[in-house]
This record gives sequence, C-alpha cells and structure tokens, in this order.
Amino acid sequence: MEPHHHVVLQNQYVRVLEVLFPPGDPSLFHTHSNDNVSVALSGDFTKSQVMGGKWSEPVPVIPGAVAFHKAKGQPYTHRVGSAGEKPFHVIDVEIFP
Repeated sequence: MEPHHHVVLQNQYVRVLEVLFPPGDPSLFHTHSNDNVSVALSGDFTKSQVMGGKWSEPVPVIPGAVAFHKAKGQPYTHRVGSAGEKPFHVIDVEIFP
C-alpha cells in the first residue's frame, strides 16, 4: 500500500484511509480500482499527476469539500501531494462492490 495511506476502518462495504501529505513529499503512483469519495480536512493547496502526464496546477484545498471519483470499471493511476506550505490531509473512502 502507498506509505501515506493508512487504513483506519475496513469492512465488506468500504475501506477508509487517512492520508497526510507533508509539503514536498507526494504520494507514490498508485491505482484506484474502486469508486471512492474524498473529504478534504486541511491544507492550503494540492496537486495531482496522472501516470504519464504532468503535474496539475495547484488548486486550493477547501476543508470539508467532498469529491466523488469514478474508478470501478475505469481504474486510474496517479499521485497526489501538497502544493503549498501546509500539509494536505484528506480522508478517502473506497466503496467496495
């Protein structure tokens, strides 16, 4: 598993990951195969990179913002990191089929 991702709960329905990216320490490339929901907890800016692509422009982190990411049947490989001066802290909930 990606070293920034820490499982805090797992059952037959979901896997809940607590993820913390210190500034300058992005995740490794990893693949999502299940739909997932992310909840931003803190940070100032984040960035991402799809495998084979360039880093995205930094985007502001809005604490409490929730996003759905489709991956079931269309897996994606990417990496994520803090693009600011503060760590990027997020909860990711993988939804099992």
